[in-house]
Amino acid sequence: MRPLWLDYQRPVPGRRRVGVVLLTASLIVTGALLARYFTLVTELDAVQQQVSRLKRQAERQSLLKTAQSSSSSPSSTGGREETGAAYSSARWEMLFASIEAASDESMTLLGLQPGANEVQITGEAKDIAAAMGYVRRLQAATAFANTHLTQSEVVMAHPQHPVRFTLVTEWRRDVR
Repeated sequence: MRPLWLDYQRPVPGRRRVGVVLLTASLIVTGALLARYFTLVTELDAVQQQVSRLKRQAERQSLLKTAQSSSSSPSSTGGREETGAAYSSARWEMLFASIEAASDESMTLLGLQPGANEVQITGEAKDIAAAMGYVRRLQAATAFANTHLTQSEVVMAHPQHPVRFTLVTEWRRDVR
């Protein structure tokens, strides 16, 4: 009897090309799906930021309307003391609403020290541009005047190196 030689390693002609074509096509499709995934994640993040910004604006507007209605319509039985308390309460609500509206995800409020005429705000931002953006947004707020950065430093002990900052702003008395 003649010996029988079995060769399982030899490729079948044409079969190898089909495998390469399928592998290439699957890599292209996978790349396209990954690109679409990252695009959708970026769009979702932008939409979530816009939703949170709109929520903050809506809360600020409702607080401002509440503050305006409570300061503009004092009760007839309360007299001056109640009017003064409503005005003071409205000022505090305006202060907090303005600070909250100016905040975003890139910064964290660490401290707030209100005085008779000035408010000192301490915060931490992911970089100096985010801190300066916060200062600009506070400058645009109607509750404050003369907002300026007094101190900033990079926190080297933290792995992301955030910027810790202090700013001072004047508390407007004439805003209602």
